[in-house]
Formats: sequence, C-alpha cells, structure tokens
Amino acid sequence: MLGDEVRYDGKNKYSSICCEQLASYYKLVPVCPEVEAGLTIPRPAIELIQDTNDLFIKGRDDKSLDVTHRLTTFSGHKVSTLAYLSGYVLTPRSPSCGVHSVTVKSPLGDILKHGENGVFTQELIQQFPSLPIIEEPDLTDKSTLDEFEILVMMYHIIQRDYLTKCIKDSHANVRKFILKINELTTTHKQMEQVTTLLEGESFQRLHRLKVELRDCVSSLTLM
Repeated sequence: MLGDEVRYDGKNKYSSICCEQLASYYKLVPVCPEVEAGLTIPRPAIELIQDTNDLFIKGRDDKSLDVTHRLTTFSGHKVSTLAYLSGYVLTPRSPSCGVHSVTVKSPLGDILKHGENGVFTQELIQQFPSLPIIEEPDLTDKSTLDEFEILVMMYHIIQRDYLTKCIKDSHANVRKFILKINELTTTHKQMEQVTTLLEGESFQRLHRLKVELRDCVSSLTLM
C-alpha cells in the first residue's frame, strides 16, 4: 500500500489514502508478513485450507507448497514487536492480512467459509484486541476514514495514559467526549465506549471531533 512491490505477483497495491492523507498526520510503518517471513517476490499464490480442525496455509496452484509453520511462527513473533502501533490498515482477501474477507477451503478445493481473518490479522487481534484495524478499501468512505482516525488517536492517548492531559488541554468538544470514557478501568472497555459513542454520528460531527483531537494530540507532541 506504500508502493513497495511486495505482492505475490511482484506488483504493489499503492494507496493514495495511506500515502497522501494518513501519512500527513501519522507515521506509517510498512509490514509485509509474507515477504518478511522469507517468501519470494514474486511467489506462488497461497490460500487458507482447513483439514478437520487444523488450518493450513498452502499453495493455491501448487498443493504441495505448505508455508503454515513459516507464516504462523513469523506472525506470532512479529506482532509481539508491534505494541507501539496505534492502528493497522490491512489488505483485503489476503490469507495473511485480510479482515473478515478471507475464504477458507477444504483440501479438495471446496469453499468452507467466507469472511475469515488472515493468519497475521488473527494474531494481531489475539495479542492486541483493542487495536483499531481496517481494510484499506473501507477508508474510501469519508465517515469511515474519520472514525478510524478517531479510534487510532484515542487508542494512542489511552495506551500512553494521556486522558487526563487531554481533558485539561483540549477543545470543549474533546473534553466532553473523553470524560465519557475516562472513568472506565481497562483499555478494552474504554475503546468499546469510544466505538459506541461514534455510532450514528454525522459526518460533520465526526470530522470536527477528528480535527480537534488532532489539535489535542499535536499539542501534547504524542504523534
């Protein structure tokens, strides 16, 4: 999504939203689990295969190719080093990085499930259940983009224990918003409340809150 040619077909999946919009306010950290796990560029396409209760990552065309151990081992190690991140933008339908968009097949090629997570994404969710994650195409909707940015900033603030500072040093709209989550005791509960508060909000209100949160974060030199 940042323009690096790391896809299985040797191409990139450049995202103007990431590179031209998000990059203006956030530090972007590129991660390609398949390449970092040692797979080649280009490389054979892979897919998720369920055999009884076990999930495998095998070649789509070359059924003898099995990268299950390599990718799952890498994912567990890599994700453990990403605690400093405040959000994650992922690639749809990828067997490593899809979010509720991956197909799981049987060993014979029959479709067993739709809407599953990739193995790297699943590790992200297990290790950091409150981390805001989204697939890149969803960001084309302006309200969804604003909501994701708010979630990222709030996660950042909560993780670094800056809620009290933001209450003191921010716009009245932000103070009112943060006061509604400040008394909750865990990151999970706080982020759940943030999500609840954003539900049904108009684009105008979301956008104003996003801009004011940016001012708050910038004044604290958090990002």
